[in-house]
Amino acid sequence: MGSPIEQEGKWRLAGEAHAEQVRAGLRAHGARLQGVDEELNRLFDRNGELRARSQVLRLRMFGGQDRAILTWKGKARRDGKVKSRAEQEVGVDDAGTVIAILAGIGFTGTIEYPKTRENWQLGDAAVSIDALPFGLFCEIEGDLQEIARVAGLLGLTDAHAERRGYPALMRAFLKQ
Repeated sequence: MGSPIEQEGKWRLAGEAHAEQVRAGLRAHGARLQGVDEELNRLFDRNGELRARSQVLRLRMFGGQDRAILTWKGKARRDGKVKSRAEQEVGVDDAGTVIAILAGIGFTGTIEYPKTRENWQLGDAAVSIDALPFGLFCEIEGDLQEIARVAGLLGLTDAHAERRGYPALMRAFLKQ
């Protein structure tokens, strides 16, 4: 059985005023705010094996709770602004135990980044407004046509497109 495919586009927002324009566009087009999450995302690898294969193993923890989501992502492919990759996720009730299991099989944390994520639903697209230490972003997940449609509704253009993932952006931020 194949892995589900995640398709997403990401756009860098030019500050809080730009984020508010996106929120206003979401509301104007009938989007529903699903909630806001405080996350700590930690990536794991074993001697660089996953990074060498352009794969990701991430533990996403929520607001100091024990619950988390463990995610594996395959190698990404690009179709213009949209990134597609195989993805498997599982909810876990005890993040500390997952970290201990990963350590037991040789995985160590490589990078982590905090994120505040607003979760919106607009049509068949999941839209997120993310605040990270290195900026504000809008991500749209869905099929290619829905991503393009929603990006157009929200005024997100190629000029705002961000090709790098959050781990790469965090590494660049930490080097500053």
